[in-house]
This record gives sequence, structure tokens and C-alpha cells, in this order.
Amino acid sequence: MPRDTEKEGIAWEYAWIREHFGEHRRKGQSLLMGDGGRRFDQVTVQLANGSERTFYFDITRYFGHH
Repeated sequence: MPRDTEKEGIAWEYAWIREHFGEHRRKGQSLLMGDGGRRFDQVTVQLANGSERTFYFDITRYFGHH
């Protein structure tokens, strides 16, 4: 799936989590700044078994593109 806008990128992130870890509930999402101006989305979810997982996605390509 192309990820050229923030909306597409966020949809892809949650689809990826669902595909690899099943149903989940979003607990939090934060924007992180990396070296060289890179941007990362930190996503914390609660999985169906009650455990929490945090994922990091490089969003530099589509950050700020609506």
C-alpha cells in the first residue's frame, strides 16, 4: 500500500499491527524526532490477550503531507 499522506500512513500502521498481532486497542500514539530530521510514530496498543506492545514506524516520507 502506498503511504504518501499521513492518513494513508496511519491506516497502514494499524493494518500492519492487526495483520501481525490481531485485534488490539490503541493506548497511545506519539511523534518522535530522530537524527537527521527523521520522524517516527510511536504506537502503543493493548492486544486481545491483555498484553501491551509498543511499535515504532518511520513516518518521515509522509509526515506533514495531507
